[in-house]
Amino acid sequence: MRLLARRISRKLFSREAWRRWGQEHGLALLGYALLAVAVSWPAVRDFTTRIISDGGDAKHQLYILWHTQQWVLGRQPLFYAPLLFYPHGIPLLLHSTGPVMGLLALPFWVGGPAAAYNGSAIVGLWLTGYCMYLLARDRGLDRLPAFFAGTMLLVAPIHLVGIAGHLERVFLGLLPLALLALHRALSPERGAWWCGVTALLLLSTALYSGYLFIYTAIALFFFLLVACLTARRDHLPFLLGRIALLLGSCLVLVGPYLYAVISVSSDPVFAVDLGKESFLFSPDLVQFFLPPYYHPLWGSLFLKVAEEGKALFGGDYLISLFWTGIVLSLMAWFRGDRQSRRWLILMLGAMLLSLGPTLRAFGATEFTKYKLPVVLPYALLTSLPGLEFMRIPGRFMM
Repeated sequence: MRLLARRISRKLFSREAWRRWGQEHGLALLGYALLAVAVSWPAVRDFTTRIISDGGDAKHQLYILWHTQQWVLGRQPLFYAPLLFYPHGIPLLLHSTGPVMGLLALPFWVGGPAAAYNGSAIVGLWLTGYCMYLLARDRGLDRLPAFFAGTMLLVAPIHLVGIAGHLERVFLGLLPLALLALHRALSPERGAWWCGVTALLLLSTALYSGYLFIYTAIALFFFLLVACLTARRDHLPFLLGRIALLLGSCLVLVGPYLYAVISVSSDPVFAVDLGKESFLFSPDLVQFFLPPYYHPLWGSLFLKVAEEGKALFGGDYLISLFWTGIVLSLMAWFRGDRQSRRWLILMLGAMLLSLGPTLRAFGATEFTKYKLPVVLPYALLTSLPGLEFMRIPGRFMM
């Protein structure tokens, strides 16, 4: 046993092993760390003195970070806040930000509340890029294109705008990790335990944000559907077995949490139906092709179109696509393989849902001489039970 342990130790901690790890992961982690600091500036400069935010939502989310810390210290229950609306208290299962972000903030509480908020935001940005890098590597991309993929997600406008006060948009890394686990769970070369990992990551998205849970569930369903439609006949029994195991894992791991959420939301005191507000937050089709308003070179183009009434101003409307990304996507569609097109179809589906319940194009919401609206799939999706809380269509671009 000692000889075996010595051999394993030499293999894992040899200079060659560290060199390979550095090339594969170290450089990517360092690159995303520098990028996270740059895009969140001046969070590092004001790390312990001021939270990087522009509104009251950040203060509410700072409370969630504090409550998670108090739970870790054994002073508060995880999903209940007895000090809010004292002496009645209030459940925390319906809040926009869950305890996952609070766990990311734990190491930074030594610097105070501002450090906890800023630290969790920077780490969220950092891990978002790295998790996307892991997914891209798992899907067969070389290191440099995989790093580029992580960068594209990290600096996406709908992601970066979360720094201004919506922590539920800052850490998107759980979504690519869940998709990575799903692809491994459906692979004959991988163990069945990946089904449990996928379910655990899906639960983690729910513990982070209800929005991200819905987006991840849709993405997982999409690839499950694709796998069934494209599977060889002799591979189908294996695939159906893995899907059954995955669904069973989700029922065991995610089911109790969803039951608790449904139980609280069924209380008339907490029941909210925000679906109709989706009309107010539905962006314009033209906004896909406009640079974000904070762009140092082309931001004035967004502001000019917004002044003409063809674009809505604000963080919840930042569905902008990078022009470089559009060109690369067109190249992938016409010159890429079948796997490339699957990811592009998922992206197009997210774009369609992000437009909201009815189409708004170049400022117009009614079309033809009959002045009729164009109903979009978002209206059907958010009419399903349990999705009444969704009111920001543009967040589907996450």
